[in-house]
This record gives sequence, C-alpha cells and structure tokens, in this order.
Amino acid sequence: MLRAIVLAASVGLAFGALGAAAQPAGYVPREQRNGALKYWEAWGVISPDLSKRAADVDWDAIKGVTEWDALPAEFRALADEPLDSIANSLENAANHGRCNFELQWEDGVMTLMPHLSKMRGAARVMRVAARVDLAKGRPEKAAKGMAVVLKSAQDTSRDPVMISSLVGIAVADLALSEIEVQADSGKLTQGAKRTLLAALRGIDPADPMSTRASIVGEKEAFVPWVEKQFEGEKPGQNLMDLVDLENGVRKDEAKAYFGSLTKETFHKDIARIRQAYDALLVAWDKPGGKAELDAFSRKVDAGEYGTLAKYFLPSIGNAKAAQDKFRARLAGVIEKVEKAPVVK
Repeated sequence: MLRAIVLAASVGLAFGALGAAAQPAGYVPREQRNGALKYWEAWGVISPDLSKRAADVDWDAIKGVTEWDALPAEFRALADEPLDSIANSLENAANHGRCNFELQWEDGVMTLMPHLSKMRGAARVMRVAARVDLAKGRPEKAAKGMAVVLKSAQDTSRDPVMISSLVGIAVADLALSEIEVQADSGKLTQGAKRTLLAALRGIDPADPMSTRASIVGEKEAFVPWVEKQFEGEKPGQNLMDLVDLENGVRKDEAKAYFGSLTKETFHKDIARIRQAYDALLVAWDKPGGKAELDAFSRKVDAGEYGTLAKYFLPSIGNAKAAQDKFRARLAGVIEKVEKAPVVK
C-alpha cells in the first residue's frame, strides 16, 4: 500500500513537472504580459451596433433610476447583449500590472492612437452593464464594473501625451457619474462600498490621470521629432505642412519663417522650445492654476520662446482646468461614497 502511494506521488510530480515545462515557445507568464493586448481582445467582443447603442443612451433622461421596470424599454433591451462576457474581458485586461500600447512615438504628432476611442466606447458599455447590474440587484458586480473603468482610465493615461490624459479624465469622469448613482441608490452593500473606495483612492490626487506627467512626456517624445524634421532634401517641409493644417495660424508668417529658415536659426528655436517646456512646468506648479498658464501662453504667442514654440507648443490652460475640475470632483465622490449608507 505504501509503495502504491509513493508511486502515485511520483507519477503526479512527473506530470506536474511535465505540465510546467510543456509551454509553447514564446510563452509569456501572466505577470509579464502587456495588458494593452488584452484590452484589444476585449474590445473585439464589442460589436459596432452595441457600441453605438451604448453611446446613444440618454443618461440625462435616465438620471438616477435604478429600478429595472422604471428604466426605458430600449435601455432594458441592452441586457440581451453579452455584457457579462465583455465585462469579464475588460476586467482581465485591467488587472494586468503592465499596460503599454507601444505607439510609434518616432512619428511625432503623426502618431496614430486608435486605442483612445476604443477606451471611451468600452467605458460607455461598462456603464450600461453597471446600471443593469444595479437594477437587477447586483450592486457588488456594478461596483466592480466601475472599478474596472477607473483602472482603464489610468491605463489610458499612461501614454506620455496630453490627449491621452484628457481622454483618461473623460473616461474616469464617466465612472464617477455612475458611482454617484450607486452611492445614492440605497442599494450599496459593504462589499460594493469597499470596492468603490479602493478604486477611487487608487487615483493619484497629486496628478490625477498624469496630466502634468504628460507635459514631460510630450517634451521627450515631440521635441526630438521636431528636431529631425530639418533633415532631408526639404528641411522643415513637414513642419510647414503641419502648420498649413492648423486653424488660427497666420499662414503668411509661417511661410516667411520656414522659407528663410537656416540650420542655425532652427537649432536656436529648438533650444528655446525646450526652455518653454521647462517654463511651462514651473507655471503648471504655481497656485494660479489656469490663469497662470494662460499668461504663459500669451508669452509664447508673443514669441518670447521662439517661433517654433508659437506653432507647436500645446495650449495648456484648458488641460489644467480639466484636471483641477476632475480632482475636485474625485474628492467629492470619495466623500459621498464614504458617507453613503449600506444595506445589510
């Protein structure tokens, strides 16, 4: 009998070792995987029709309705879609520690960013799923869905550019709207409350959605690209073409600048646009907020940081205002969830 037990244990160990070693070539353990790839897998489950229907939901009309029979019939029809499968796939993506969409930053301002619209579309579907769950008596599942959206917003903001930060704010703001409904619903359980507070407190209040960090990222990604545009057979032509696409730009001044541009002048302006980014960060950190940054933008427009900065340095005042507004709202929602009563 003892011999049989030892033999069985040996066979089990052998099969266990074989199973551990039998992974295909190129196998990547979960802890090393890139969550960005999992987001793309999850987005593939969302049909164009569902994406459009979720985008068309009139949340102003639905407001805080959380009783199933009181929801509009066209909204209730969305429950027939594979919402659970989509939510599970997005949760899997968001649970990865690493997320990098590996964009071609060497393309500078021409870098394609198709994932941003996908993130927003998925967040809209997740809000629908959360309201369905809450209305059907599943508050903990509804809370988990909004926690996933908040994490996806932070993953969006990992891109080192301002547009990704602003999309991250928009995605997170959508989640905050639904979390407020959950807090006011009278259906919040202790488990749902814990889930929401953990997700909300997981957002860095010092630089929510990495807006300030994106300024540093743009300097590192964008300025070297601009510098390379003076190389080749037609120095500066790509930059001139970009200026032609911009609204509110004096085309005659732009053509005069690029038409007479020398290597020496160009590199002096490159140095000045680097200085402008440094000054921008200083202005960002001052307590004046948007007013301080608007004053900085006026200096840029006046040419104090060179001509390249006039054309290519981003206007940052509205981004600061968006982050400040989001930071205040985040604090308010955290307080609301903390004070929200829970059902037993």
